[in-house]
Amino acid sequence: MRVDSGSVTRAQGVAATISDIARSSAHGDHPAIILREVVISHADLDRRASKVAGGLRQTVGSGQAVAFLSQSTPLIFEILLGTARSSNIFLPLNWRLSVPEMREIVRLSSPAILFADEQYREAALALRDTAGKPLQLIFLDGDDRPDTEYARWREEQAGVAGDAPSLEAEAMRLYTSGTTGLPKGVRLTHGNFGAVFTCFPQIGLDYREGRVLVPLPLFHVAGLAISLHALASRGCVVLTTDAKAETLLDLIERHRITDGFLVPALLLALVQASGQKTGNLPSMRTIAYGTAPISEALLHQASSLFGCDFIQLYGLTETTGTATFLPSADHAPSKQLLRSCGRPSPGIEIRIIGEKGGQVPAGTVGEVQIRGPSVTPGYWNDAETTAKAFDDGWFKTGDAGYFDEGGYLYLHDRIKDMIVTGGENVYPAEVENAIFGHPAVADVAVIGVPDPKWGEAVMAIVVPKDGAIADPQNIIDWARERIAGYKLPKTVTFVDQLPRTPSGKTLRRELREPYWGKQDRQIN
Repeated sequence: MRVDSGSVTRAQGVAATISDIARSSAHGDHPAIILREVVISHADLDRRASKVAGGLRQTVGSGQAVAFLSQSTPLIFEILLGTARSSNIFLPLNWRLSVPEMREIVRLSSPAILFADEQYREAALALRDTAGKPLQLIFLDGDDRPDTEYARWREEQAGVAGDAPSLEAEAMRLYTSGTTGLPKGVRLTHGNFGAVFTCFPQIGLDYREGRVLVPLPLFHVAGLAISLHALASRGCVVLTTDAKAETLLDLIERHRITDGFLVPALLLALVQASGQKTGNLPSMRTIAYGTAPISEALLHQASSLFGCDFIQLYGLTETTGTATFLPSADHAPSKQLLRSCGRPSPGIEIRIIGEKGGQVPAGTVGEVQIRGPSVTPGYWNDAETTAKAFDDGWFKTGDAGYFDEGGYLYLHDRIKDMIVTGGENVYPAEVENAIFGHPAVADVAVIGVPDPKWGEAVMAIVVPKDGAIADPQNIIDWARERIAGYKLPKTVTFVDQLPRTPSGKTLRRELREPYWGKQDRQIN
């Protein structure tokens, strides 16, 4: 079965590409970004981005990867926009990764320059010292102090307006782990982001004149897409490095937040922290959420607290974060659509392909494939992986799902073995590779199990070596030295042997069954 959304139209005044953001704004002194006491206006953002563009052209030229390593900071946007205006490629590094993991990304993309926060100085120096080609380092401070190396470098530059990029030009490269545990560089173009800026207002995310709360990490496509859309719409992005519920509630009230993107785990924390009061956040207009469906009970409590529209989004890094949406009207419990992730977003086509090929009818599970202007042209410097990821122009998500008769998409399972925990993608092979080599481990398989807070939790199922003393915490600590903390198993359990096919492949579904039971949906 195939469903598409029909035609799309661009809202007047909204930027067409990343390069258009800020310089197309007539808002002047209106705030563009807020973090704690730092406020950067649209006019300042435009001026700073132009200086960064001039500096990058002078320093690295064009067509180079520009790496960035910092937690949420207003400086990310002037560097991102300056990178776009100088026809370079923005490469945000996941600060939660270990240095060896970052080193592999640097090896693959060979950035010419790295902007790094002072708190990551040791990691940045290690990346520079092991890079395959000269890597210039410029250090900054997340709170925008004027006496930092970055601030001095920026102010020394002559600003340039920059050329209008082609829609096909690569604007950003976001690395995700592959099913083998190897990172893949997803190439996102100016046209991909322009499609998002066109799509979001049509699904209810109109951020003009808005103040948008973004408590998400800015190395993820969701945080970046929402933030850039807010800036492209001449709104204001409110950042935070503290995603505690009390902090978020304070920001919403103090800045009169109108919109935001929140994962269900954060919504739950906000409801609990508010004491389940009702109607005390009247400024809110919309809350977009993703990474997991929302329970009816939580939706009812959150609706009472915020009194605003809720919009569910489903997408991947490869689709610039958008593929389907469930609008506010479809959240009514009487419609019984909350387990659905909605219909295709404007400009998007989705089809379901069966195991034997060919489209399957409504109600039949198959692979979800996506086509549209927000879909990546492929992976950086990896023609083989790109070819495998597409079928005649359709991106193969690796997710299994089905359409109902009304054209609503339901996710059923993952064809790939990826685990989504707290919105982070974790691949079993990567965790297994980190655990193998432990002196007490003979064999290991990693699966995702249901978790009420994170959606899924990583579990390691270990076969201990004969006579070895296997300690769960010791195994977790061993892995901690090799992979990022969010990828670590929450629990370790021991078995005598792993179930495998005759060809030696681990039967993960058999391992998952005791934890997921007879649930139709193997995603929580």
